[in-house]
Amino acid sequence: LLDRMEVIELSSYSDEEKLMIAKNHLISKQLSKHGLKKSQLRITDDAIQEIIECYTRESGVRSLERCIGDICRKADMEILSQEEPKRITVTAGNLESYLGVRKYLPEHLPGTDPVGLVTGVAWGLNGKVTYAIEGSAFNAGSVIKWLRDDLHLIDSARRCDELAESVNDANGIYFVPAFTGLGAPYWDMYARGTIVGLTRGVKSEHIARSVLEAIAYQMTDLLEAMMQDSHIELSELRVDGGASVSDIMMQIQADLIRTSVNRPQMVETTAIGAAYLAGLAVGFWKSTDEISKIRKVDKVFEPKMITDERDRLYKGWLRAVERSRDWIEH
Repeated sequence: LLDRMEVIELSSYSDEEKLMIAKNHLISKQLSKHGLKKSQLRITDDAIQEIIECYTRESGVRSLERCIGDICRKADMEILSQEEPKRITVTAGNLESYLGVRKYLPEHLPGTDPVGLVTGVAWGLNGKVTYAIEGSAFNAGSVIKWLRDDLHLIDSARRCDELAESVNDANGIYFVPAFTGLGAPYWDMYARGTIVGLTRGVKSEHIARSVLEAIAYQMTDLLEAMMQDSHIELSELRVDGGASVSDIMMQIQADLIRTSVNRPQMVETTAIGAAYLAGLAVGFWKSTDEISKIRKVDKVFEPKMITDERDRLYKGWLRAVERSRDWIEH
């Protein structure tokens, strides 16, 4: 943690003082990120120790940072709900009520392997806050822009689909788009992008397909982590956003997760979601049940690939990811 701080000279401090500096730096950073002041939230030393012992993995810093971020999010919502905001103190005794939103499971205890997801507030409605498990892939749809704007391999996103559809597979190559490191569930800032499996038989069509597959593989990583973290089996994946208009990518996604992929007619759901909440607030719609009936299905993609082939391809992806990891010397 001290290596990540902008502190030039610490040699004159004792180890205990260095630890205190690091802790205060981390808490201050998260308070500022969530718009809180030190006068509004206090996290005691015994709470920090409890987090370190029970809620962080061996690498520690990133998990500790996320835990404190979760506390700040919950505290912020609590402060907003108070008529007269009071200072919140988080101790080892009440820590669980602030970290319970993360869905901490036995896998997160010391000596086990957590899946590295993030939690956050999904929405607040009628006095009740709903939380979400979130996974972030740093480079997904932006990779198609890279093909178009930097490599000039395509002139439009649709052209990427056309190239990918013209071949049956990626001819054995895997593209790991770790341009800025790997997000969840790997959290490797030192990873960098790579293409593995190249031969003279690889053409632009295979590269285009490998790009679409890379996006689907990353989503598969996240969904596998979410199922492990929540102990909930995925029965259907509802997709949205600009990339979801790609039929071939949605079919690849369905094959990889072995579950149906459901695309709505309105794919810009971030904007329409804000409109729905505004409509609920002014009474235009009376309930979320009423809103759920508005959604219209455009197309459902069913898995077609046999399981053995899917497992072989996904195993290859995981090997490719390992090749990209820890590339930058540190």
